[in-house]
Amino acid sequence: MLKRICCVVGCGNSTYHLNKWMKNLCPVHKCNFGTRSCDCEPPFKLFPFPTENKNPDLRRKWMIQVNRIDPITNKNWTPKSHDRVCSNHFEECAPTEKCPYPSVNLGHTVKTTVRPSRKIILKHQFQKKSKSVSENTSTIESSALQDIQDTNLPVEDIQIYTATPYIDFVKNLHNQTTVTLV
Repeated sequence: MLKRICCVVGCGNSTYHLNKWMKNLCPVHKCNFGTRSCDCEPPFKLFPFPTENKNPDLRRKWMIQVNRIDPITNKNWTPKSHDRVCSNHFEECAPTEKCPYPSVNLGHTVKTTVRPSRKIILKHQFQKKSKSVSENTSTIESSALQDIQDTNLPVEDIQIYTATPYIDFVKNLHNQTTVTLV
């Protein structure tokens, strides 16, 4: 059996889903959906396109409303015999004289979210960090030199320590951890 599918972009309704629904038990009638004793409506119905011979104008309107493009030829899409439009795309859940073509939830609006590239974010953060570290070290060094000048001690007796060698020393300790058993 040929699977009939709703051709609207983003809609997944098909005969597969209807058959799956029919295999479920109806809680009201205590039988499978779609049998004679259960008169419950299916979740949707599939409607074929109007034929080219009987109503070519209505067929063209349906095609315009569905607004699909053939991915191979990049031209307007033409429906095949198995293509359908489900009841979710009609104002009154079916084509009527008042509204004979699909007009609801046709998948024309695609949600797009713009996110900045991760590389740009990381690059930006690293640049900020490196600037702030260099600014901090220059500020520390200048304040240390000011302190040295205030003490009036001989330069040979004064040792200036910066944070960078200490950080490197701690990193090396982490990398060279050894376990000694006593």
